[in-house]
Amino acid sequence: MERADYPLQLFKIRYEDTEVILKEGINAAVNYDEEEKLYYISYPELNIMVWGKDREEADEAFQFSFISLIQNFYNEEDANLNKKAKEIKKKLAVLIDQIK
Repeated sequence: MERADYPLQLFKIRYEDTEVILKEGINAAVNYDEEEKLYYISYPELNIMVWGKDREEADEAFQFSFISLIQNFYNEEDANLNKKAKEIKKKLAVLIDQIK
């Protein structure tokens, strides 16, 4: 069986009732750990590292994590964020075109 460890390429991110349209696509690295039998997806620019027992579960975890960053950082007032959180918010602002 062929492993699905090709990069995750997204132009839209959707989780539950939130959809995010990106200005440009993003590429997240995907690795499979033979010993743990898990797929790992990482996107260091936003400190995202997720995993799943199969590629679909890992993809879903990535989209959940991205949407969580929007809810917890991007939508938050700057006064409520520390320096690192503000940096993440700025990175998200560069990536996001539209939120539905």
